[in-house]
Amino acid sequence: MIKVKVKPNKKISRFLGEEEGIIIAEVNAPAIDGKANIALIKLFRKNGKKATIIKGHNSRIKYVDVI
Repeated sequence: MIKVKVKPNKKISRFLGEEEGIIIAEVNAPAIDGKANIALIKLFRKNGKKATIIKGHNSRIKYVDVI
């Protein structure tokens, strides 16, 4: 399980790197109705990983299980 900080409403979805053990991700969806969560899962899938949000569905800090 990894810790991810999500920054919604960006132009493109991408991983920016790691800061203090937290992966920073920008997603091109708003943080409304779970759209940013879906964009985060799609970003992992685009990079060849299957991901599930375990904790933090309503927070910018998420705990994600990655396979």
